[in-house]
Amino acid sequence: MSDLCMKSAMYDNVRMYDPQGEVLCTISLKKAHWYVNKELADWITVEQLPSVKEENDRRNIQLRFEPKARSNRNSQYVTADKKNQCVVCGAKQFHIRHYIVPFVYRCLFPHEYKSHMSHDIG
Repeated sequence: MSDLCMKSAMYDNVRMYDPQGEVLCTISLKKAHWYVNKELADWITVEQLPSVKEENDRRNIQLRFEPKARSNRNSQYVTADKKNQCVVCGAKQFHIRHYIVPFVYRCLFPHEYKSHMSHDIG
């Protein structure tokens, strides 16, 4: 069973902030490293953001540029921390990723339903 399970956590919950200190979304650690390596963002602590009142034991990046669009401004899903646990039984280890819509069907969907979706199509 453990051979089929994910080797690392699915959600890293790295917070991405705009230049003014407003949270935009949570992203993976891999994507955060990409932004920092391309010099598009910097690693920050919450003490550097006067408007943020939260714990400092998390990773955060702040963009060096103003994003073009903020399509998810009112969405709590993109800014909320995602739990690394099974939604059925609550187990916190031995996760296997399942898609509601299999890839063989998903690839036939219109572009707007499969481009940069942060959650499954339901």
